[in-house]
Parts: sequence; C-alpha cells; structure tokens
Amino acid sequence: MKHAPTLADIAKIVGVTPMVVSDVLKKRNDRIRASEDTRAKIFQVAKQLNYRPNGSARAMRQNHFNNIGYLSIQNDDDYTIEAIESGICEVANRRNYRITLIKHRYDWNPTESDIPAIYREAHLDALIVNIWRHSLPAIAENLLTNAGFPILFFNDKRRYNSVYADDLLGTRLLMEHLFGQGYRRIAFLTFKKERIGISYSFTDRQRTYESLMKKAGLKPEVATMENHPFLDEVKAWVRDSRPEAIICTNDNQTYVVQRALYELGLRSPDDVAIAGFNGEILSRISPVPLTTIRLPFLKMAHTLAEMAINLSESPEKGPLPSVKFKPELVVAASTLRSVKA
Repeated sequence: MKHAPTLADIAKIVGVTPMVVSDVLKKRNDRIRASEDTRAKIFQVAKQLNYRPNGSARAMRQNHFNNIGYLSIQNDDDYTIEAIESGICEVANRRNYRITLIKHRYDWNPTESDIPAIYREAHLDALIVNIWRHSLPAIAENLLTNAGFPILFFNDKRRYNSVYADDLLGTRLLMEHLFGQGYRRIAFLTFKKERIGISYSFTDRQRTYESLMKKAGLKPEVATMENHPFLDEVKAWVRDSRPEAIICTNDNQTYVVQRALYELGLRSPDDVAIAGFNGEILSRISPVPLTTIRLPFLKMAHTLAEMAINLSESPEKGPLPSVKFKPELVVAASTLRSVKA
C-alpha cells in the first residue's frame, strides 16, 4: 500500500463500512454497530497499517484546527523569549494543540506584498501576540483584527485577553530596597524607544521611580541614551553624573552599564550600585550577581495559553478578564553595600 492508509482500507480488510471504522476508532460508543470481536480487529488492522487520522480533513469539517498562533516581534538580544515560548508549548502539548510560530525583527516594516500568507489564511483557532516592546505594523494589525479568531496579548496591560506584570509594584519593591541600603542619588537609565520599545512596562517603571524619588524628597535623574550601541554615551554620563545607584529599564541594559563602569575603573556595588528588571539570564551570569525584579514569564505564558485554547473552544465565553501577575524582588550583590565585588 503506497498511499497513506484510510478508513476505507481498514474497512475493506475487516469487512465493514468506513463509517463503522470511524465510529470505533473515535470510540463513539452510542453509535457503534459492531461486535467486540469486530472492534478489536479494527484496532488491530489500524495498528498494522499505521493508520493516522487526517487532521486536515477533520479540521475543515469542524472549522477548528487545534492550532494556536504565536506572534513575536523582538530585538536580537531578547533573552526572555525562550521561557515564554516554552510555557506556551507546554500547555499546547498537554491540550493536544499545535503552535504556529510567527517571528519578526523589531524593525519589521512590511509593504502589502511583504505580508506573509499566514496573516491571510484561515487555519488558526486563536493568536497569542508578544510584541510588548514594540508595535505591530498597521497593515498586519488590520489583517489580524479582522481575522475572526480570538487575539490575546502577552505582557500588555489591557482589560481583556491579556496577561501582564504589576510593574508599579515591582518598581516600588526595588526602590524600597535601594532606600533601605541607604542610596539617595538613584538614577534611572533608559534607552531610545527604537531599541526598548513602547511597552507600558517601561512607562510604569519610570513614572513610579520618579514619583517615589519625589515622595522621598529626592531629585529624580532620568538618563536617556540615544546612540546605539550606547557604551560611550553611558561612560560619559556616568563620568559626569556619578550616581550612587543606577536602575536599568531591563536586565540586558545592565551589561552595558557594568562594562562602562569597568572601563572607567569603577566597580559595583562599591562605587555604583546596579539593578535591573525582568530576571533575565544576564542577572544570573553577570560578573557581579544582579539585583533585579523577576517577572514570572513561564507562569504568565501558561496562563495565556490556557486562555487562548479555552477561547478557541468556547468563543462565546470571551473576552476573558486579563490576569495581573506579581513580580519578585531578587536581591544580589550588585546593590548590597556590605558586599565587596
């Protein structure tokens, strides 16, 4: 048999109709019109022929594909993606769903002819969007908005169909720690929007920092680096400003700061304390362990994947209320004044 085995092939060998084979294999006990011996023979022949159900045909009949899309737009140095993708795939595997992966660089700016076919074809039951550092080009957003399936958002502060971290709480925890260590000249280091994106996270973190500094009777200092790759600019700023502590918008940026300090002959935390956000891998492998606000990316991904699948199976229950996650303060050597680097 050169072609893939079908229900008709099994039925011919067993001596029943394809409908009976279908009912037996799907274990439709209320519809099965076959003896126990016939059922056993159907399963035996199906195993011998290595029969596999035609998922595409079933999907077309039911207009349900057991397929969730995952769209991400990311920087080249974004190390959070792996945990998010793993969490989504773990839930999909457990619920017998497939994942269609759609990735674009942060500078993706398509024309009409550049839009991939995946944005136009009907084969997804729901779509998870992870573009929290950037924005989706209008032409792609319009196609998705009219696609007819649920769209859910990772770490995007929306009322419905999203999961996101409480960055207000995270920033407060970090500032309380720094105040408790005696730091007063605390600076907030950020980078131009083209590199870090336009997420609510960065806005909430900066505004909360500024508010808490003013509440403590201190002057906020927000330094925005403009010229990628930033190292020389960070060195010049540190040399002129010499803050006691620097909060970076995310952990990736702390690498640039640590290198700038090293080239200036300064050390953390003895000369300048450093802290970041997200709990990314750099916080654990940096030469001086980094104090950071860890976001529960894996749990967030699990929750959003469950929401996506539940909505794909019961769209009438949507939209679903968004879920907010608490971050965790992870204190390490980079901000502890009693620790020698």
